[in-house]
Amino acid sequence: MPIYTRTGDSGTTSTVTGKRVSKSSLEIEVGGCIDELSAFLGLARVGQTDEVIKLQLLDIQKSLLVVGSDVAAGTSRLSDADVKQIEQTIDQYSQMMPPLREFVIPGGNHVSAMLHIARTVCRRTERIIVQFNEMRMAESQPPLSPCVIQFLNRLSDLLFVLVRVTDNGASSKITT
Repeated sequence: MPIYTRTGDSGTTSTVTGKRVSKSSLEIEVGGCIDELSAFLGLARVGQTDEVIKLQLLDIQKSLLVVGSDVAAGTSRLSDADVKQIEQTIDQYSQMMPPLREFVIPGGNHVSAMLHIARTVCRRTERIIVQFNEMRMAESQPPLSPCVIQFLNRLSDLLFVLVRVTDNGASSKITT
Protein backbone atom coordinates (compact mmCIF):
# COMPACT_ATOMS: atom_id res chain seq x y z
CA MET A 1 0.00 0.00 0.00
CA PRO A 2 1.50 3.38 -0.96
CA ILE A 3 2.16 5.99 1.71
CA TYR A 4 0.38 8.64 -0.32
CA THR A 5 -3.40 8.74 -0.49
CA ARG A 6 -3.99 12.03 -2.31
CA THR A 7 -6.88 12.71 0.09
CA GLY A 8 -5.01 15.70 1.55
CA ASP A 9 -4.30 17.35 -1.78
CA SER A 10 -7.12 19.85 -1.25
CA GLY A 11 -5.73 21.05 2.11
CA THR A 12 -7.80 18.84 4.39
CA THR A 13 -6.94 15.77 6.42
CA SER A 14 -8.70 13.16 8.51
CA THR A 15 -8.56 13.17 12.30
CA VAL A 16 -8.41 9.98 14.36
CA THR A 17 -12.19 10.22 14.70
CA GLY A 18 -12.55 10.24 10.90
CA LYS A 19 -13.64 13.88 10.67
CA ARG A 20 -12.15 15.91 7.78
CA VAL A 21 -10.59 19.18 8.87
CA SER A 22 -8.43 21.87 7.35
CA LYS A 23 -4.71 21.26 7.67
CA SER A 24 -4.55 24.75 9.20
CA SER A 25 -6.87 23.82 12.10
CA LEU A 26 -5.69 24.01 15.71
CA GLU A 27 -6.27 20.29 16.06
CA ILE A 28 -3.75 19.57 13.33
CA GLU A 29 -1.36 22.26 14.63
CA VAL A 30 -1.32 20.54 18.03
CA GLY A 31 -0.33 17.23 16.45
CA GLY A 32 2.35 18.94 14.40
CA CYS A 33 3.83 20.67 17.44
CA ILE A 34 3.95 17.41 19.40
CA ASP A 35 5.59 15.69 16.44
CA GLU A 36 8.16 18.50 16.11
CA LEU A 37 8.95 18.32 19.82
CA SER A 38 9.50 14.57 19.61
CA ALA A 39 11.75 15.01 16.56
CA PHE A 40 14.00 17.49 18.39
CA LEU A 41 14.13 15.19 21.41
CA GLY A 42 15.18 12.38 19.06
CA LEU A 43 17.96 14.55 17.69
CA ALA A 44 19.14 15.38 21.20
CA ARG A 45 18.95 11.70 22.14
CA VAL A 46 21.17 10.69 19.21
CA GLY A 47 23.93 13.02 20.41
CA GLN A 48 23.60 12.15 24.09
CA THR A 49 26.26 9.90 25.62
CA ASP A 50 24.70 9.46 29.06
CA GLU A 51 22.58 6.30 28.84
CA VAL A 52 20.23 7.37 31.65
CA ILE A 53 19.41 10.64 29.89
CA LYS A 54 19.04 8.83 26.56
CA LEU A 55 16.44 6.52 28.10
CA GLN A 56 14.67 9.45 29.76
CA LEU A 57 14.43 11.24 26.41
CA LEU A 58 13.07 8.08 24.78
CA ASP A 59 10.49 7.71 27.56
CA ILE A 60 9.46 11.33 27.01
CA GLN A 61 9.04 10.65 23.29
CA LYS A 62 6.81 7.68 24.13
CA SER A 63 4.77 9.85 26.50
CA LEU A 64 4.38 12.43 23.74
CA LEU A 65 2.77 9.75 21.56
CA VAL A 66 0.24 9.27 24.35
CA VAL A 67 -0.29 13.03 24.65
CA GLY A 68 -0.86 13.32 20.91
CA SER A 69 -3.34 10.50 20.75
CA ASP A 70 -5.14 11.70 23.90
CA VAL A 71 -5.52 15.20 22.48
CA ALA A 72 -6.66 13.86 19.11
CA ALA A 73 -9.18 11.42 20.59
CA GLY A 74 -10.25 13.52 23.58
CA THR A 75 -9.15 10.78 25.97
CA SER A 76 -6.85 10.87 28.97
CA ARG A 77 -4.25 8.25 29.73
CA LEU A 78 -1.84 10.66 31.41
CA SER A 79 -2.25 10.92 35.15
CA ASP A 80 -1.06 12.95 38.10
CA ALA A 81 1.58 10.23 38.56
CA ASP A 82 3.09 11.08 35.16
CA VAL A 83 3.36 14.73 36.16
CA LYS A 84 4.77 13.74 39.56
CA GLN A 85 7.41 11.56 37.88
CA ILE A 86 8.70 14.55 35.91
CA GLU A 87 8.79 16.64 39.08
CA GLN A 88 10.81 13.95 40.87
CA THR A 89 13.27 13.80 37.97
CA ILE A 90 13.63 17.59 38.03
CA ASP A 91 14.23 17.49 41.78
CA GLN A 92 16.88 14.76 41.45
CA TYR A 93 18.85 16.68 38.82
CA SER A 94 18.40 20.02 40.57
CA GLN A 95 19.98 18.65 43.74
CA MET A 96 23.11 17.81 41.76
CA MET A 97 23.62 21.36 40.45
CA PRO A 98 24.38 24.70 42.03
CA PRO A 99 21.52 27.23 42.10
CA LEU A 100 21.12 29.13 38.85
CA ARG A 101 21.89 32.83 39.22
CA GLU A 102 22.32 33.76 35.54
CA PHE A 103 20.46 33.52 32.26
CA VAL A 104 21.73 30.67 30.09
CA ILE A 105 22.45 31.44 26.45
CA PRO A 106 21.76 28.38 24.25
CA GLY A 107 24.69 26.78 22.49
CA GLY A 108 26.98 25.22 25.09
CA ASN A 109 27.18 22.06 22.97
CA HIS A 110 25.11 20.24 20.37
CA VAL A 111 22.96 18.26 22.82
CA SER A 112 22.19 21.18 25.12
CA ALA A 113 21.36 23.35 22.09
CA MET A 114 18.93 20.67 20.82
CA LEU A 115 17.36 20.46 24.27
CA HIS A 116 16.96 24.26 24.29
CA ILE A 117 15.11 24.01 20.97
CA ALA A 118 12.98 21.16 22.33
CA ARG A 119 12.19 23.28 25.40
CA THR A 120 10.98 26.20 23.27
CA VAL A 121 8.95 23.88 21.05
CA CYS A 122 7.46 22.36 24.21
CA ARG A 123 6.41 25.82 25.41
CA ARG A 124 4.81 26.55 22.02
CA THR A 125 3.06 23.19 22.11
CA GLU A 126 1.70 24.00 25.54
CA ARG A 127 0.38 27.37 24.31
CA ILE A 128 -1.28 25.77 21.27
CA ILE A 129 -2.87 23.04 23.40
CA VAL A 130 -4.24 25.66 25.82
CA GLN A 131 -5.71 27.51 22.85
CA PHE A 132 -7.12 24.25 21.43
CA ASN A 133 -8.62 23.37 24.80
CA GLU A 134 -10.26 26.81 25.06
CA MET A 135 -11.71 26.31 21.58
CA ARG A 136 -13.07 22.87 22.55
CA MET A 137 -14.80 24.29 25.62
CA ALA A 138 -16.22 27.23 23.62
CA GLU A 139 -17.74 24.63 21.27
CA SER A 140 -19.23 22.78 24.28
CA GLN A 141 -16.83 19.86 23.89
CA PRO A 142 -15.32 18.31 27.01
CA PRO A 143 -12.04 19.91 28.07
CA LEU A 144 -8.79 18.02 27.79
CA SER A 145 -7.45 16.43 30.93
CA PRO A 146 -5.58 19.00 33.04
CA CYS A 147 -2.72 16.46 33.14
CA VAL A 148 -1.94 17.18 29.47
CA ILE A 149 -1.15 20.84 30.12
CA GLN A 150 0.56 20.08 33.44
CA PHE A 151 2.70 17.41 31.77
CA LEU A 152 3.91 19.82 29.07
CA ASN A 153 4.50 22.58 31.61
CA ARG A 154 6.69 20.29 33.73
CA LEU A 155 8.34 18.83 30.64
CA SER A 156 9.63 22.24 29.56
CA ASP A 157 11.06 22.67 33.07
CA LEU A 158 12.71 19.25 32.87
CA LEU A 159 14.19 20.08 29.48
CA PHE A 160 15.73 23.25 30.92
CA VAL A 161 17.23 21.24 33.77
CA LEU A 162 18.58 18.72 31.24
CA VAL A 163 20.15 21.61 29.31
CA ARG A 164 22.06 22.52 32.43
CA VAL A 165 23.06 18.91 33.08
CA THR A 166 24.25 18.26 29.53
CA ASP A 167 26.08 21.49 28.84
CA ASN A 168 28.55 21.00 31.71
CA GLY A 169 28.88 24.76 32.18
CA ALA A 170 29.78 25.34 28.52
CA SER A 171 26.89 27.75 27.81
CA SER A 172 27.47 31.44 28.12
CA LYS A 173 25.68 33.02 31.05
CA ILE A 174 24.55 36.56 31.68
CA THR A 175 23.96 37.87 35.18
CA THR A 176 21.25 40.49 35.48
